[in-house]
Amino acid sequence: MVFTYKLSIVANPQYGIWLWYMHNCSDGRDEKYVSLGSSEKLEKYVDVAEGSVTLEGLYLSPEQAWLAVEDFLDQKGWRSNRICWLHENQVPEGKHWLVSSDCI
Repeated sequence: MVFTYKLSIVANPQYGIWLWYMHNCSDGRDEKYVSLGSSEKLEKYVDVAEGSVTLEGLYLSPEQAWLAVEDFLDQKGWRSNRICWLHENQVPEGKHWLVSSDCI
């Protein structure tokens, strides 16, 4: 089995940088994580891109985001331990880490 590792980077001039990390597991499922900048800001949705929103607390400063990007590149795709991550199943109940803006 070929393992794949992906890191998506989304920048917002007002809130910072939001990261999404994904890798496939040996059992065929995908593990997904999103960056966690502030657990206190997980109640408010903010724009990600046209038509999509995410939780404000998932944004990092550019300096924090760079740590994760640097580790991803240096460690051949492994998720950085220098920032906090939220597994997709750890998103607060009733919230979603990425949704269409017309759903909220």
